[in-house]
Amino acid sequence: LSQNFGSLFRLYLFGAEYDAIMLCKMASQLGWEVTVIAAPDEKKSIDHFVGAKALLTPIHPQEIEALDIDQQTALVLMSHSFNKDSQYLRALKEKKAAYFGVLGPHHRRDKLINTLLEMEPDLSLDFVDGIQGPVGLDIGAQSAAEIGVAILAEILAKTRQKNPIPLNQKKGRIHDWWGHF
Repeated sequence: LSQNFGSLFRLYLFGAEYDAIMLCKMASQLGWEVTVIAAPDEKKSIDHFVGAKALLTPIHPQEIEALDIDQQTALVLMSHSFNKDSQYLRALKEKKAAYFGVLGPHHRRDKLINTLLEMEPDLSLDFVDGIQGPVGLDIGAQSAAEIGVAILAEILAKTRQKNPIPLNQKKGRIHDWWGHF
């Protein structure tokens, strides 16, 4: 028997490199609805992204602005291109996602935000403060798959309002939902 409960959560991945391919596959295995946004010059097809609902190749910022983003949505910028991520960030400036992360070191995130603030000086500080970067939890990740685990773990922790700790340090029940059935 198979049951389909539908997607519980949406993830928009901005980028089409190998790490995005891995993250897409892993997020879909969690039951998330994954949409990949890639620039037309990245020459990728939906076949590269196992589990993706869609691959979008927007040409105009309005196409990104029209995405359905709400508190059941995570956004991850991981195009490996500063200019592309800067354009994506600007197009997403009015969105209120449950999670918004940027791949790369602190200084890259800061440079992206400073560039955006130069173009949009009246930008909400709540939006700026909500951008996580570097994306992911520090678990010593090195490979694309490990980085995917770190990113997904941070998204889960943030959306469930948890401060991650080893389970052997947790007091009480391991799972908060246990016994609710």
